[in-house]
Amino acid sequence: MLNHMVMDVAELLQEAAGRWAREAEAGVVTITVEHPDDIGVIRGDARRLGQLLDHLIENALRQSPPDSVITISARRALGEIQLQVSDTGRGIPFHVQAHIFDRFYKVPDPDPEKGLGLGLSFVSWIVKAHGGTIDVQSSPGEGTRFTVRLPAGDVV
Repeated sequence: MLNHMVMDVAELLQEAAGRWAREAEAGVVTITVEHPDDIGVIRGDARRLGQLLDHLIENALRQSPPDSVITISARRALGEIQLQVSDTGRGIPFHVQAHIFDRFYKVPDPDPEKGLGLGLSFVSWIVKAHGGTIDVQSSPGEGTRFTVRLPAGDVV
C-alpha cells in the first residue's frame, strides 16, 4: 500500500544523495544532483520513491570505479516528471538489459554474493505502483542511465 503525499522533488533527490555520500566518498565517486530551480513538487509515496532512488544509487556505486560520477537528476517533460540516475561505470551488457527488471535476475558480477536479484524488480514495482514506467540505457564500458517517468496525474 502506498502513502501518497505531496513532496518536494529537489528535497527527495538531495536526501537520497545525502544517504549515499559516505559510501561514495569511500569509493572515490562523486554524486551530483541536477534539477531546474523550479522543479516543484510531486505526489507520491516518499518512502517508496526514496527506496527506488536508493536501489538505483547503490547499483550505480557498485558499478562505478574510483574517480567516476553518479548524477541524480529530475526534469519536467511532456507533462511528466523524469527522475534519472546515471553513472559512468562499466555499463550493462546488451543481452542482459531486457531482463534486469525480472525477479531473481542477477546481472553477472565478479562478486556473486551481492544481492538476490530483487532490487531492480522492486524498483520496477514501485514505479508501476505510481503509474509510471522505467527504462535503462546502457553501453558496456560507458555507463548506465535509468529513467523513471511518472505521469502528469501524479505531478502537482
